Amino acid sequence: MRRIKRRLTFFTYIFFISVVVIFGACIARSSFLGYDLVVGAKLDNENQFMAEVIAQIIEKNTQLKVKRLFNLEGTLISFFSILSGSIDCYVEYTGSGFLEILKRDYPNCYNTPSLLDELLKVIVQRFNKP
Repeated sequence: MRRIKRRLTFFTYIFFISVVVIFGACIARSSFLGYDLVVGAKLDNENQFMAEVIAQIIEKNTQLKVKRLFNLEGTLISFFSILSGSIDCYVEYTGSGFLEILKRDYPNCYNTPSLLDELLKVIVQRFNKP
């Protein structure tokens, strides 16, 4: 029971940190085809659901217009769409970030803040445009 509770707490924490980080990234991008933000999503239902939730939260709490661009093929296409400016944000798992974007093994621990910090630090160092 403790293990399940700890795992649910872990995933809840990851969810809320991801929403905060993604919302910040969305606000930092410029407009695209008359929209203030473009929210992308990969093919799976969970990813599309999360992207829709983010889009609706942004629309409800700001004056920004949000374009939804769903059914992107996968992690790398979504990530490079951000780098190219085609989309402003999408929901990503820390494991996919380590495995597919950084080409590194996912550390086998539950220290969520340090995992997210490491992932963000390496992505910024490797992909940040001056």
